Amino acid sequence: MTASYKKVLVFPGTTLVGIEVLASLSPLPGFIVQGAGVDAAAGHRAGYAKYDHLPHVDDADFPGALAELVGRDSIDYVYPANDLAILALSQINLDGATVVSHPPETILIAASKIATHETFEPLGITPERVLAQPGNAAFPLFAKPDVSHSAIGAVAVQDPSSLRELEEATPGFWSNHLVTEMLVSDEVTVDCFSTPGGLLYAAPRTRDETDGGIAVVTSDRKDDDLVRMAEVIGRRLTFNGAWFFQAKKDVHGVYRLMEIGARLAGASGIRRAQGVNLAQLSILTAGQLPVRVYQTRFRFTARRAQGISEVHCIERFTSLYVDLDDTLILNGAINPPVEELVRFVKARGIPVALVTRHLKDPDVTLAEFGLADLFDRVFHATKGEPKMSFIAAEGNSVLIDDSFSERVAASHPNTLAVDASSANQLKWLFDAQ
Repeated sequence: MTASYKKVLVFPGTTLVGIEVLASLSPLPGFIVQGAGVDAAAGHRAGYAKYDHLPHVDDADFPGALAELVGRDSIDYVYPANDLAILALSQINLDGATVVSHPPETILIAASKIATHETFEPLGITPERVLAQPGNAAFPLFAKPDVSHSAIGAVAVQDPSSLRELEEATPGFWSNHLVTEMLVSDEVTVDCFSTPGGLLYAAPRTRDETDGGIAVVTSDRKDDDLVRMAEVIGRRLTFNGAWFFQAKKDVHGVYRLMEIGARLAGASGIRRAQGVNLAQLSILTAGQLPVRVYQTRFRFTARRAQGISEVHCIERFTSLYVDLDDTLILNGAINPPVEELVRFVKARGIPVALVTRHLKDPDVTLAEFGLADLFDRVFHATKGEPKMSFIAAEGNSVLIDDSFSERVAASHPNTLAVDASSANQLKWLFDAQ
């Protein structure tokens, strides 16, 4: 291990967000990803380099146990992976480690549906709120707890008697529930990324199928109104990394803000497959490093199956190109998801090629790792020529490369340039052609 490695502790490690962070970072150079949580047995099975038990965030021993773990394992970054952890870590100082999160004010507002509504109502992007029993004409309404997630406790209220029943059954109902007009369209999520300097990325997607409030099928949607809403939110709150918001249309066809998540969205793996690694970008900006984001023209639908977000595209992909150092070979060993993708694509008769600036003869290195016959062609860029010059001009191609600058240089309309974290998602771009 060299000094260039950064140790990242994901807590709780087995949440959907935690698994997304693990999938985003573990196939990349420069990271050792550890996990922690109350569910140590499940954590060990998830694939972390190491998994430790930590008490629940509400436990009095939690701050001390976390600090001890951070110090003992020389953790560089702590990545909170659910809303409770985000809130708890915003109130804890960890010597020597950086929490990958947003400013406390942003976290507090996003954690409260009522605070979110009160913050953005003056900006004209929220649904109409009801503060007391209204007349019959106002119904149906929608009520949700002030602090909740994944649609837990959210209910449609069809008439005055139903609302009275909720009032009577819930002490302090009006102070701990947000009640609004009923929004009528399908719900959309917008994945966003900001630095303290402002919004850099906003990508809407539909929630085509959900399970327990989590989108298990999600598709890209181009919508300028949602991007403008992201800009409004980003100007009012300061973010430092990945975040998202959800919206629906009212009866007049206008999008209204439902809630904000001050974290990576659980179904945001679709963005990795498009070359935007939100977890990695969040760590970089938390470490005050400069970041850039680029967007591909390819639009995907992602389906979560057995823990993997498989992506589908209506366009045909006809070739695959892979880098060698820190991509196919990582930390002195074969990077399994990259090798698996190459073999999968090759088995379907689709051309696969290595394109590398490797300092030695790449054929010799491939043979050393037992990969001598893996590629149809090997391109060795020894004169500083752009890797794009080796990629076929016809058809759509995928390039997997650890270098952001190489991906940017190769990202043209017919090339999807991504890092190795997306390798296990991309099989379906080449399957059933």
